[in-house]
Amino acid sequence: MAELVDVVAVVARWPLRLELRFSDGFDGTVDLGPRLQGQGLVAEIVESRDLFLAATVDRERGVVCWPNGLDFDSDVLRAWADGREGPEWA
Repeated sequence: MAELVDVVAVVARWPLRLELRFSDGFDGTVDLGPRLQGQGLVAEIVESRDLFLAATVDRERGVVCWPNGLDFDSDVLRAWADGREGPEWA
């Protein structure tokens, strides 16, 4: 069984890029531009530079989150940072 990996640091860069550090020491960058489509909370961060740049790490859950309530799971972000599509459930 794979070890669970949390996001421990994030720097958001416009347009729609996250520089990430994971609990296993891996550093990677994810370009969310091609991956973010939708309405509601997702559309809000795509359309608002200031909101996107306000990304933080929820230390309790180890995920990237935004003030509007949107968050991204660490397993998905780690897969994307590794150049993989992500877990099947994502």
